[in-house]
Amino acid sequence: MILLFPGSGIATRPNEETGWHEHWVGFDGDVARRWVKNKFFRRGRRYSSRDREEKWLTLFTELIAVIKLNRPALQQVMAGFTAQMLGLLYSGQQAGLAGDDQALLIVQRAIGKMQTELESGINAQALAAS
Repeated sequence: MILLFPGSGIATRPNEETGWHEHWVGFDGDVARRWVKNKFFRRGRRYSSRDREEKWLTLFTELIAVIKLNRPALQQVMAGFTAQMLGLLYSGQQAGLAGDDQALLIVQRAIGKMQTELESGINAQALAAS
């Protein structure tokens, strides 16, 4: 999976012996612009994922099947698939930035603690200390 912004090129090519199969989704709109504005994705930064190949292929296969059916609300369904793909890409980037598994585990624990304490009030100092 490679994320390209409008007007940007790609400096990669398939292996000469094996080639590659290409699937792509073009998207634009308020949500895409908000993601860029809020720096979930930044122009000029390369976003790619070489892991989860089966997951990407499954999502694209399901998306193509949905398009072929051409059912009502097709645009909304396609937007949902695109959001899922971008969410997975973003999640993979964040996991890479988190460093080792221990750091990721600490962040996940903090998120879980914030979610459980949401209604009773979050004590930021206690959370930071833990």
